[in-house]
Amino acid sequence: MSPFHGLGRALALAGVILLVAGLALMFWDKFPFRRIPLGRLPGDILVQKPGLTLYIPWVTGLVISLVVSLIYALLKKYPERRLAQTFSARVKI
Repeated sequence: MSPFHGLGRALALAGVILLVAGLALMFWDKFPFRRIPLGRLPGDILVQKPGLTLYIPWVTGLVISLVVSLIYALLKKYPERRLAQTFSARVKI
């Protein structure tokens, strides 16, 4: 196995994540959950003055952080054993 094997896998995974995120942003209006007011939640700070608009979406960031933490905890609870078995069944290492 070459020393770049792990780097290649990491870059491929990052590419897939970026692709999914880009497609989600492109088709956000077509998703059924588009009514979720991410970016406009109560507690997000918006200051508008002549020549200045300051927006600090700290509650939205908090909600996104909680969702990502929950996903991480679930992935940690169920280790990559299943993913590794599926991957090794498709690709002979």
